[in-house]
Amino acid sequence: GNPDVLEYYRSKSSRKPIRTIDLQECEVTIEAEVRPTKRQYQNQHLFVVKTATRIFYLLAKTAEEMNIWVQSIGQICT
Repeated sequence: GNPDVLEYYRSKSSRKPIRTIDLQECEVTIEAEVRPTKRQYQNQHLFVVKTATRIFYLLAKTAEEMNIWVQSIGQICT
C-alpha cells in the first residue's frame, strides 16, 4: 500500500479499509489533557492526527507504542 496513508478496518479479517487517512498534510500530537470517557479506554494512551478535513483520536496500549506511532506518523506529515 501507499506509505503516506493510514488505513483502518472494521475488523482484523476485513480486506477493504473503512477509511484512508492522507498523512502528507497532517499534524500529530499527544493529547495529555483529553481523556477517553469510556472506561475500557481509560488506561490507554491518546494521540491525535489532524488533517485539513478531520480530527482522528487514536489510542495506543502503552506509552512506548504511542510514541512509536507519533514519531512514525510525524515523519510523514508535512
